[in-house]
Amino acid sequence: MAESLPYGIVFETYTYRQMCLGSFSMDPSASKIPISRLRFLSQTNNPRALPEDLILVTVKLNGELIAFRTVLPDNIELGVRSVHFAWLSGVWVAPQYRRLGISRKMFDIIFQAWNGLLLGTEYTPTNGLAITSSGQFGPTISKPGVRIFYKSPIEHIILKKYNKYRPFRYAFKLADTIIDTLVKGRNMMYGNIRLPDEVKYTISEMLSNEAKAFINEYRSYSSTNRRVTELDWIVKYPWLASDPKAKEDSKKYYFSVFAAQFTVCFLEIYQRSDIKAIVMLTLRDGIMKIPYLFINEMDKSDVASCILRYASDHKVKLIVSYHTQLNERLLSLDNKRIIGKKTTRYYLVTKILDEIIPAEALIFADGDGDCVFV
Repeated sequence: MAESLPYGIVFETYTYRQMCLGSFSMDPSASKIPISRLRFLSQTNNPRALPEDLILVTVKLNGELIAFRTVLPDNIELGVRSVHFAWLSGVWVAPQYRRLGISRKMFDIIFQAWNGLLLGTEYTPTNGLAITSSGQFGPTISKPGVRIFYKSPIEHIILKKYNKYRPFRYAFKLADTIIDTLVKGRNMMYGNIRLPDEVKYTISEMLSNEAKAFINEYRSYSSTNRRVTELDWIVKYPWLASDPKAKEDSKKYYFSVFAAQFTVCFLEIYQRSDIKAIVMLTLRDGIMKIPYLFINEMDKSDVASCILRYASDHKVKLIVSYHTQLNERLLSLDNKRIIGKKTTRYYLVTKILDEIIPAEALIFADGDGDCVFV
């Protein structure tokens, strides 16, 4: 049972309009911040946000920030039907104030402001338990995926799961080095993956006009139906950067701000002279994800070959993908991986949203939610 809230605690809320008009200001001298500079820019440029959308809840005690929660406005679009909702995003409570009901109170504020139209994904087990304990969530959608490793993951997997083995990390690191050396020798025998003669691709940071036309004409395969406008927003306003300012912000913020490498690009794939597929890729410190995929009358094996060629050229150490049919091609064509592991992404749907649009009718792309920004 949660204890009573501390005396003098203050909850503050900020809408999209208030953030854009400067009601929320970033204090450069603050020791903790509820939203990073990069996330602030992203939120205030979200093409799907409406003026009165609640975006941020902060909690202060004696002027000190002790908790915050953010959400990301979005739309579900099924045919002519559109539902405005929010993705649950970052939540943090200072350790000494946890288990007092602060997180639940922030959730209740957001739940009421959004009339219960909320979705959650990529949450930690602790946060997931806190969300579901509210009693407001019903169905859970699962999306199968795969993690394809090109570097030995022994140290990473064991230490992430079993912290008690941390004293032996150097032994795990040595094992990884030995395996990586053997695999490197093996891969030299295979050479680079070959593309069919009629298939080629270009790499661009921004979509070409031809690619934009292709996407805008493409039928929706995701319930959020993110198109060119949303993709441009994602590219222009990522939540990670490698500059000194981002590194400084990371000392004050409790989620990802700094990355040694973070890029977003598009593979525009052609068969002969006709564009046949667009693949959006993110690459963060050697980990590649495939947020969005648009394919029109093209063998997915050819698309997979282009992705694997890009991964090889850019020395990717891990591919994470939830595109089921594409994953089958990636695994069947790839002879350079060390291991391919199944994984699952879960989506929490509120009972209220499920009543409006049944959860079984919802289909999500890898990039739906806020994970595309990191």
